Amino acid sequence: MKHQLMTLSEGLQFLIGLFIILFELPFYVIITFFSVMWEKADRLFKGKPRTGIMFQIADWINEITKRHIEKYVVYKQDYYIINSILFLIIYMAIIFLASAWYTSNYGFSIYVFLLYHTLRIGPELAIYGTVQSLAHKECHSGTEQFQNLPKLVLWILGNIFCWFIGPFYGLLPYSMKIGHSMNHHKYSNSEKDVICNSDMERDSIINYIRYVTRFLFYSTNISLIPVFYNDKNYKQVFQLMIGIVYQVFFFLIFAQKISYFFALSFIGYAFLENVFFISLYNWTWHAFIDPDEPTNEYVNSITIVDGTYNVIDRDLHVVHHAYPGVHWSKYRQIFENDRDIYTKKKGTLFKQTQAKELFFLIIFKRYDKMVEKFIFPDNMSYDEKVTFLQKRLRSITWGRKQNVFINENKKSS
Repeated sequence: MKHQLMTLSEGLQFLIGLFIILFELPFYVIITFFSVMWEKADRLFKGKPRTGIMFQIADWINEITKRHIEKYVVYKQDYYIINSILFLIIYMAIIFLASAWYTSNYGFSIYVFLLYHTLRIGPELAIYGTVQSLAHKECHSGTEQFQNLPKLVLWILGNIFCWFIGPFYGLLPYSMKIGHSMNHHKYSNSEKDVICNSDMERDSIINYIRYVTRFLFYSTNISLIPVFYNDKNYKQVFQLMIGIVYQVFFFLIFAQKISYFFALSFIGYAFLENVFFISLYNWTWHAFIDPDEPTNEYVNSITIVDGTYNVIDRDLHVVHHAYPGVHWSKYRQIFENDRDIYTKKKGTLFKQTQAKELFFLIIFKRYDKMVEKFIFPDNMSYDEKVTFLQKRLRSITWGRKQNVFINENKKSS
């Protein structure tokens, strides 16, 4: 493939993305290390991950409250959500306000900064993962997850991550409710999807760094506004603008009351963390494109079989995109029912891995490891397998580097 130099705008994207990564990565590595060690200490460095005392206590609380709570959720499997919400409201208020009080009285402390963010993401990122998972669930289901409660309580439970918990984790109001469910799912990694990566080769660390900037503008709601404005969805435009104002107001309150450095360190850092971490996942979930059938959704979203870190079956990402309104408890059955389609469509299936591991294999071109984990549709030689994966990671459906042309009838359907 002929190499093309970056344009001025692409170069600017690269520099912004590089700044975010260089700023975020050192702290992220340290905080993640503390988070992992916390989980190991919790189980006294024995047994399997997430089987320690804290996780046992959480399971025990969920179990003893189950029969009292499950009548308030539509699907009984979701009873734990109410406990999670109550815990997060109290927990985040305590650790954030305690950090604000300390900084106000004694000045900024790097130790308080590291402690707060370690507590915020939890042992082995368990709290962070729960927040992201439930915020994602909320953006698709909202109040429809709950029942047998007053309307006000239903509204609060169905919007709590959007308005209260999410901002502590860098999630602006409506960035997921509108950006994820109404833009990303509608256009599914095509040109009008503002967080698509289908205009660049995905097996490239340079392109990923550029992509971080694209995800930055999505996370601030900024890139979503013109898309919904051009589609004349003015209600969504107004809501996205409200989301920006809300997060800025949240930031400025603590910047004025405590200090701008506090706001940047405790609120701004969490925002850039979200940009960095979730962009990594989205890059991976949609890294592959079928060059022979670019709209083939069984290829365009990855599926991980027997994954090492599968939260409420999100590894079945094709099912999530094909049936976004379906409850997660039905994902496995849908996947099993559609197995033949995955085979026929030569789907992007991996085994015994997780999205974060795949991300590094992809951007560092570790095709030898990818070949070991990919479930190939036919008997192929090693070189044929590598070529098969390379074509899918380097197929580009739009933009100045476009090398795959989509049938217009398929594209508009």
